[in-house]
Amino acid sequence: MLNTGTNAIAARLGDDYGPFAIIPTVDETVFKNDSSWVQKKNGIVIVHIYGMVNVNAPFELLTLPKGLRPWSHVRADGAIIYNDDGKVTSSGTILDNGIIRISGQAGKWVSFTIAYPAAN
Repeated sequence: MLNTGTNAIAARLGDDYGPFAIIPTVDETVFKNDSSWVQKKNGIVIVHIYGMVNVNAPFELLTLPKGLRPWSHVRADGAIIYNDDGKVTSSGTILDNGIIRISGQAGKWVSFTIAYPAAN
């Protein structure tokens, strides 16, 4: 869940927004959030995710409001994080419907920042 009220209205209208804390819609048994945030400035959205993944399956962290979503048919990918053996341990994606999806490995901290042009 994101901050709502006046700030959410401003995001829909295209004004600058944030940075505001992201509060996942999943509980800490899935993802322990540390300092995730979102902001929009000059039409560019920046989403920063930082926390610990507690499951070994992909999950939806939350859904961004309309004014903070990527353009249609755009998929914004975050950094892919590798373990010491060179295998992928986690990744993040923001779909054009605003869903932030994380794929991770239980017990691993993830940190990635995704920047993209906001949809109108």
